[in-house]
Amino acid sequence: MSDAPEPPGRSPELATDLVEYFVVVLPDRAALGGVVPAVTEMVRSRRIRVLDLVVLARGADGALDVVEVSEAGDLAALHELEGDTGLLSENDLRLAASAVRQGEVGLVLVAEDRWAEQLSLAARGVGGRIVAGERIPAPRVEAAVADAPDPDPPASNSWSDPGG
Repeated sequence: MSDAPEPPGRSPELATDLVEYFVVVLPDRAALGGVVPAVTEMVRSRRIRVLDLVVLARGADGALDVVEVSEAGDLAALHELEGDTGLLSENDLRLAASAVRQGEVGLVLVAEDRWAEQLSLAARGVGGRIVAGERIPAPRVEAAVADAPDPDPPASNSWSDPGG
């Protein structure tokens, strides 16, 4: 397997049941540089394939600036990874922008979850398909983990002789 991302002209069939989006909110535009290596590594390791990528920057005055990755020189590494599907509509961006507060930047990433490709192929092979998935909010997961029983309770001495 090559470390280089797939060339734009050579993309395998898209597993449409594995496409999802992420909105990554960061404190400012400078912070984008901190996530570029992570996205690049996820693509190079074939865990995801980037289908669409847009930056939403909300100014201190609340105005929203939509920046295509191809227009942002400091995001050149991401431009090389981006697919040219144009999956994000104006309505999608409006919804994503609601998560971006004044002074923050949002990276909107549409990706094919290649890590689940084997499951998708197996399901399709028997006439099924993946039809749903949802990111569980961190507070819900944290609460469930906190309420879960201890998987390794202290050993009890249940085998001892009660009479003796």
